[in-house]
Amino acid sequence: MAETDLDLFITGGTVVAPQGVAPANVGVRDGKIAVVCDPSVRLAARRTVDATGRHVLPGVIDPHVHLRARGQTVAEACRTETPSMALGGVTTIFHFSQALDSYLPVWEQERAEVNENALIDVGFHSIVMTEQHIAELPLYAREFGVTTCKLYMAAQGKEMFPGTRSVNDGLLLQAFETIGQLSRGAYPRALAMVHAENSEIAWALTERFKKEGRDGIAAWSEARPWYIYEEPMRRAIFYARQHACPLYIVHCGIGSTRALIAEARGVGDRVYAETCPLYLTYHYEHERAVEALNTPAVQGPQDLEGLWAGLLDGAISTVGSDHLPRRATDRDSTGKTIWTMRGGSNGSGTILPVVLTYGHHQRGMSLERVVEVTSTNAAKLLGLFPRKGTIQVGADADLVIVDLEREVRLQPEMLQLDWVLHKDWDFKGWPVMTLVRGQVVAEDGQIVAEPGTGRYVRDAASTAERAGALG
Repeated sequence: MAETDLDLFITGGTVVAPQGVAPANVGVRDGKIAVVCDPSVRLAARRTVDATGRHVLPGVIDPHVHLRARGQTVAEACRTETPSMALGGVTTIFHFSQALDSYLPVWEQERAEVNENALIDVGFHSIVMTEQHIAELPLYAREFGVTTCKLYMAAQGKEMFPGTRSVNDGLLLQAFETIGQLSRGAYPRALAMVHAENSEIAWALTERFKKEGRDGIAAWSEARPWYIYEEPMRRAIFYARQHACPLYIVHCGIGSTRALIAEARGVGDRVYAETCPLYLTYHYEHERAVEALNTPAVQGPQDLEGLWAGLLDGAISTVGSDHLPRRATDRDSTGKTIWTMRGGSNGSGTILPVVLTYGHHQRGMSLERVVEVTSTNAAKLLGLFPRKGTIQVGADADLVIVDLEREVRLQPEMLQLDWVLHKDWDFKGWPVMTLVRGQVVAEDGQIVAEPGTGRYVRDAASTAERAGALG
């Protein structure tokens, strides 16, 4: 090759892909992986990166992000949130857009804002709240490549958060029917995503505990016991089965998820589960459990271990962050009770450190499985494989170089934040360089690229990618 044939050449590293782990060099040209070769091969490039003693992984794909704070535009959110993600090894996120009317004009604007302001690549999910949304699902797939939508269950059709309404079972079933049809037609990767939580029971228990004068994280979790999550999960699986609708259950926090998913797959259901760093590290007995205030609520230590078991054996497919743009002022508990505090966490940048530390180092998760649950499976489910989620010739050069032995005590400023859920937690295994389509965006704890490096990803997916299957 001539000197200008490669833009970047990574040497001396150990490449981790779903199919195996092996020493290899990786060459990048025009944003794509151009060569994966024996470590003895040396090729000229505009820049050579020495990854000796380190591992090269596909960039993290976070399937579950709420990018905007209240009052923010997507442009502003890309500038405030995507730096922390890039520093944590994330190269692609999927943002849940919100619109009570049609998403079509919203996405025209938001796509442009992503292309001008994001450091990493961004895709969109819709939140289905109305009959209009359901009727427009084929348009969303055709015009923007958005074949995934989220529905909030078991909340009487009420507003869950500002601008976000739940659906009743009638709309839920109608959405499953439409998505099932899309998945059997031109859009095989069409997927229904559900927030499976029986809020009606949580509301009733909350009112009881308030009257009893109860406070604290234990009361919060007891007002949201495990069964208010398992029951709607089972109901969603049952209803999705009636229309052969592929189903993805977001932010699972109960240990019984593992058995529930195995049971459903045993009868042929296409059902997938996601968990989050929050539920893999916190439980209601943890000394800092109040910091894990969230909906769904954290459960007991046995649930945490059940979720890890599900990740290890394949019952749980992905780790998403449920990232919310939280800052120190949002999480200030001064003068507040557990019922008036603001929950949620900004955890996208901690996905890989959590899985490496508590999955690989502490529980023996293979590096191949680490890659599957942090990247490959999301790429397959969301219609981006093999363009993303793997290290092979022709794939986007979305890469993260990791020092598996590096130990850090996490501070918010390490992710360019002023608050983080795992402040002062010790991690082993840390990203030292992140590349998005071949461009270095984060290096040695610093952002080195400009806003606009990222791109909207969904409408570029080919027919082959949309048909990619999760094995």
